[in-house]
Amino acid sequence: NEANKKERDLAKNDIENIDRALSELLYTSNIMSSELNKLCEDKKALESKSKEISEKLAKLEEKEELIKHLEEIYNDQIEELEEKAYDSEKYLTDQIKKTEQEISKLK
Repeated sequence: NEANKKERDLAKNDIENIDRALSELLYTSNIMSSELNKLCEDKKALESKSKEISEKLAKLEEKEELIKHLEEIYNDQIEELEEKAYDSEKYLTDQIKKTEQEISKLK
């Protein structure tokens, strides 16, 4: 009878220990689950920001290409205008020389 009582007390103590361990495990599991949910939300937010940054970077790269293209057009136009200005100046200089020569012949 006394031995049965000791066995029951030991069993009861074991059950209480198992119950405490299960409670701690459940508490820890809930905390870890909550942390995992937070991490998942953070991951989604970071993925969204990463996508947004990638899209902005792509737009910037497009604008860079457009700027380079416009610079090439601008430089080509400047070169063309400089050639026209040089040709016009040369033509005018030649005309002035011809006119001066004709005037000097008339004297």
